Amino acid sequence: MDGTESEYWDTFRAWRVHELEGEGDEQPNPAALEKYWDEYLEFNATMLQQSPTEVGAAETEWFRTRWSDVVAGFDYDIGGIWLDGTPEDRAVFSLSNPDVVEHSSRTTAYEEQVCNT
Repeated sequence: MDGTESEYWDTFRAWRVHELEGEGDEQPNPAALEKYWDEYLEFNATMLQQSPTEVGAAETEWFRTRWSDVVAGFDYDIGGIWLDGTPEDRAVFSLSNPDVVEHSSRTTAYEEQVCNT
């Protein structure tokens, strides 16, 4: 498919396969989620270096900072975020925070149109 032959898309597809093989974000316990998140941040850093202009760095940086801070702040315990987190914590975790919604929508649209994900 035109536009999908690049390092960015190779990395993107490899991560999707990784997640499909059971290494996604629905981990059974905080330690497993922390391991997954460390792997995700490594992937995310690679994607940040390779990202096309249409995607940019805003969403990637947001995940590396705000989202990571919330999850780490609750020791990777998702239940703790939902039970004890502030409304802001829950909005950041669920990606409904206005800071990321617009850019995330742009990134998703780009990935679906170009990479047909």
